[in-house]
Formats: sequence, C-alpha cells, structure tokens
Amino acid sequence: MSVGRALRRSWSFGVGLALTLIFVAAALVSLVWTPHDVETLTIAKRLKDPGGAFWFGTDHFGRDIFSMIMVGAQTSIAVAIVAVGIGMGLGVPLGLWAALVSLVWTPHDVETLTIAKRLKDP
Repeated sequence: MSVGRALRRSWSFGVGLALTLIFVAAALVSLVWTPHDVETLTIAKRLKDPGGAFWFGTDHFGRDIFSMIMVGAQTSIAVAIVAVGIGMGLGVPLGLWAALVSLVWTPHDVETLTIAKRLKDP
C-alpha cells in the first residue's frame, strides 16, 4: 500500500506521519541549532510564559522548554532505534526457529509430546 493511499484512507495515519516528521526534523535541527542552550541555568528567567524569545516558556531553572524538547527528541529516537533493533534481533531468529520447527514437527507430534508430559508429571 502506498503512502498516498494510506493517507486517503486514514486521517489518523496522516496526523501520526506529520507528527513523526516534525519530531524527526526537530531532532535533526537540534544537532546544529537550538534557540537557547539547554544546559545554561538562568534563574532570572524562570517560569516565563510562552512567547517571544521562549516559544514554549521556561522551566523552574530558567531553561528554554522548546530547546529541551528538540534535544530530547534525539534521545527518544535513539531509544526507539535500539528497541527496534533488540526486537528484530530476538524476533527474527525466534520466528525462523518457529518456522523450522513447524516444518519438522507436525501438530500431532506436538500434541503427543504435550500428552506424554502431562502423563509423566503427577
């Protein structure tokens, strides 16, 4: 199914795709630029409302929330990539093993082993 067809069939796919692209773009842009340094504490600018120089406002330490979201996107994407890698690293071999076992053992063999185990264990 093409992306265009998926967008026409499901508005939620379009919303999710747009949010994902924005998130990835923010992470990529934050590699070279952020509006403010995320490690600088500016107590005088703490708890500022959104707008002007601070698009999403500031936290209780005076750090720009928008800049922290941009930098945090990098960590979130890295964690997602590692999680998918672990899932594939475990899932693919287990799936291949299950496919091999289903070719070697018939459902009757598995049922026979299960019954034999139940008879053996009290």
